[in-house]
Amino acid sequence: MRTSRFLFFAGAVFLLAALAVYWALPTILTSCLNSRLQAIPGYDGGVKRASLEWTGPRLVLHRFQLNKHDKVPPAAFLSADEISVDFSWGQLLRKNFVLNVTAEKPRVVVFLRQRTVGQLRRFGLWQKFFARLPPFRVDGVAF
Repeated sequence: MRTSRFLFFAGAVFLLAALAVYWALPTILTSCLNSRLQAIPGYDGGVKRASLEWTGPRLVLHRFQLNKHDKVPPAAFLSADEISVDFSWGQLLRKNFVLNVTAEKPRVVVFLRQRTVGQLRRFGLWQKFFARLPPFRVDGVAF
């Protein structure tokens, strides 16, 4: 009788703790992401809400925005209504870090200025900049 009562209370405490973590995790994730985005020098950014879905599994950032400070007023550099980062439990357990990032209604500001020959030597060609980026694919562009 005592063992079954103990197991019942232990299960109830575990369930309540799991629910508390499930409800508190989005708030903790949002505050951590906002503090990290505020720490980027020259930029100001934020996330309205972050959530972690365990069944998917995926991380979802709602109302993501990153602004550049060198403009007056600050110019929107990158924003999206929703950014989803999908991953696989099987890949993670095999120590493979494979992600699928999807952005809904992304808005990216690209500054294309004509540079002098001296500036090109100092900064390098834009093709070299893109060559240093990790592999990515753009599915569509709208103007």
